[in-house]
Amino acid sequence: MATIKLRNVSFNYGTSPHKTGFQLFKSQAEHNQEDLAVKTYGGVMALDSVNLTIPNSQQFVIVGPSGCGKSTLLRVVAGLERNYSGQVMYDGEDMQEVPPNKRSIGIVFQNYALYPNFTGEGNLSFYFKMHDIPDEETRKRIEYTSELMGIGFKELLPRRPVTLSGGTSGYVPNAWR
Repeated sequence: MATIKLRNVSFNYGTSPHKTGFQLFKSQAEHNQEDLAVKTYGGVMALDSVNLTIPNSQQFVIVGPSGCGKSTLLRVVAGLERNYSGQVMYDGEDMQEVPPNKRSIGIVFQNYALYPNFTGEGNLSFYFKMHDIPDEETRKRIEYTSELMGIGFKELLPRRPVTLSGGTSGYVPNAWR
């Protein structure tokens, strides 16, 4: 493969309908260790001056809470997001103009097969309709599920899957079970 280096990589989403204050590591002016940056919605900065080196042939794991920028970081490295600032380099070669199919990198993203034209509530309702559950019972079950799933789930119900991070999009199909 290659040694992959990110130097001052930032990525801005135009707009997003939700906010999160999660971050992998706090940014500081200088680091001996390299840092991953903040992903904030509402502030629209998904990656903020990320500096990172992944040595050749090393396994690398990115861990963090839902919405913190893990998938965005992988999408930038793989070339699936092109409008970033800074440099993504493979063995010293800047990859800004290299298309994803020429980068020799693969990513498997989470996919929960939600219907993109439905909201979270619509996805849940569809499941109940397919199982011949009356509308009133469906509303009761969705309300019960909201309470059972805990803090924040009720706020996810009116949102479409495209507005959810990988982790939060998993809440809806888990609510089916």
